[in-house]
Amino acid sequence: MKEKRYHTVYRTTCLPNGKQYIGVHSTDILDDEYLGSSKSLKDDIRLFGTDCFDKEILIIYQDRQLALQKEKELVDLCWIHRKDTYNLSEGGAAYPHGYRVFSPEHRAKLSLAGRKKTLSPEHRTRISNATRGKLVSPETRNKIRNARLGKHLSDEARAKITASHRIPERKQKMTARRKPLSLEHRKRISQTLTERYHNHTIQ
Repeated sequence: MKEKRYHTVYRTTCLPNGKQYIGVHSTDILDDEYLGSSKSLKDDIRLFGTDCFDKEILIIYQDRQLALQKEKELVDLCWIHRKDTYNLSEGGAAYPHGYRVFSPEHRAKLSLAGRKKTLSPEHRTRISNATRGKLVSPETRNKIRNARLGKHLSDEARAKITASHRIPERKQKMTARRKPLSLEHRKRISQTLTERYHNHTIQ
């Protein structure tokens, strides 16, 4: 991954409560609206909104190691023990290049762990409720469609999909969710299919 152009030491201040956060940020654009990575800081950003925060770039370095060293000097034990700061740990401990680099062995372990992970029924229900009713923009639909073009399912994957549709409980759920189509909707579908057939025949 390409090294970032600027390595900044910055201070973000929450205007409503006066709490501050000091951190290191590597970027190619100085005014990229990045405010910090602290969880408690992000919670307050969601609470107050980004307009209620002021960010000040203290120093700009060409070397990220120098920026981390400066952060270590500023964010010490005295700083993190103050009640008006968001920092929870001493500075200088961020990744050297600004991002984490995984070895091939580590990537393989993460992939294997993800495959073995199973979701509880409660977790699946929460995910379903969170995504239900959300509209997908035409642009997003096109991206999904383009990403799937040229991909072919294995025989095993096809067999699993077919088997899942044969489960009676699944069929009942799908039938219950299915909304009846209006006469106008049926006419539009019929017209679209007729036009497709006509165009295909002409070609």
